[in-house]
Amino acid sequence: MGVIVVGGGIIGVSTAYFLAKRGESVTVIERQGIACAASGKAGGFLANEGWASKYCEELHEKGFALHQELAQVFCLETFRMIPSLSVSNGKGSIHSSFVNPLKAVCKPMDSNTAQVTPDELCNKMFLQCEGMGVKLVIDQVCGIDQIRNEVVLKKGSTLEFTKIVLCMEPWTCEAEDWLDGLSVPMTGIKSSSIIASTVNEVSPTALFCEEDNHSCHLEIYPRPNNTIYICGLGKSPHLN
Repeated sequence: MGVIVVGGGIIGVSTAYFLAKRGESVTVIERQGIACAASGKAGGFLANEGWASKYCEELHEKGFALHQELAQVFCLETFRMIPSLSVSNGKGSIHSSFVNPLKAVCKPMDSNTAQVTPDELCNKMFLQCEGMGVKLVIDQVCGIDQIRNEVVLKKGSTLEFTKIVLCMEPWTCEAEDWLDGLSVPMTGIKSSSIIASTVNEVSPTALFCEEDNHSCHLEIYPRPNNTIYICGLGKSPHLN
């Protein structure tokens, strides 16, 4: 028996890591693999002070510092400090469809920002977890028996626990079927991202483009391996 963490994304893996550092016996249950969904496919942009609301500003700054610390602990190859720029087509062009590279106007936003490739962070953190005895079970939770303190798995087995932590990110709403009275409302917007490859070295600068007439404001993050992560397509009609 021990702590069961449901979900192998960044929240689940980091929860398992810090519990294991405290000496807890931890088992992670994940239906496919570590960082197989959003946590392995996010942009990995890291902002420091001045980017958060006043209610979570301290948490924001501590999180940034923790990423810097863990980058050294896990020997992350993709963590690096990068500046951020605001990009537009210039005066009077707010509703243009695309930023024209021949007319683009760039303004410095912040020189104290950073990036990391989320897949590397999650998987190297979990390697540390395994070194501390954390177990990984590839299966899907389909119920929780609160009387017996057991999780019921899709493949037919059960696992006992002393405590359970649900770290399934947007899929946490599935737990409404497992626990009476639990309400996990989930909302969001349509969005997508792509990764482009280039044979040329790309300047390590995060770009935040102005909003176009489709309510898109592209965010562009060049990565150390000469790929470019592009996101920020929220509310775009192309997703309908």
